[in-house]
Amino acid sequence: MVPSGDQVNSAASTPSRVCIPLVLTVTRRLVDEETALPLVTERLSDRLATRIALQIDGGGLHPGDRLPTEQQLAAGADIIFGMGDGASFGMIEAIREHNEANADSPAWFIDVIGDKAADYSDVLLTSVLFDYTGVYEQIIGNVGTPDFGQIYTMNVENGGVRLLDLPASVSQETKDAVATAQASIIDGTITVSAVGDAAGVKTKLSELGYS
Repeated sequence: MVPSGDQVNSAASTPSRVCIPLVLTVTRRLVDEETALPLVTERLSDRLATRIALQIDGGGLHPGDRLPTEQQLAAGADIIFGMGDGASFGMIEAIREHNEANADSPAWFIDVIGDKAADYSDVLLTSVLFDYTGVYEQIIGNVGTPDFGQIYTMNVENGGVRLLDLPASVSQETKDAVATAQASIIDGTITVSAVGDAAGVKTKLSELGYS
């Protein structure tokens, strides 16, 4: 079910609670006791993923980040910001079931990296796309020149990072607001912080009014 324009306008007029489920990858090094030389670097998340997969196959767990998504939806979130590593499918499943039971107040999903519109247009609001086309063209053009091997950056200005086109049901007012925000990012009016640690994320969320 694709929400009507009125539903989207209503959602746009009130603050949305956005859920960003997090998945932590922990790495440890196994060391030879006699030589103290590392034997192998083991991603603990790989072992955990294997155990989770067995539980999913046995019917004991649902796939992806379904549980934290369900918790956020129950707490009133109406937009779920996804992540990769296959977690998005569990999130989408949870949102679809939520929307079936709450047709008057559906939730939306914002995906990352790819475009799932062909299969999940009923819940997909947009996606943060990574478009490597411009970077690849630049790299190929630099082959055999002194410029080859430089740092190639994808950002909003060069189109390397952009939003998937919003569905037709989204109001033109909302689309214009997105375009304005994009232009403000490019001209520097809006500064996007590069946050790479948990403390920084908590600080930024606090600044934005999330507790």
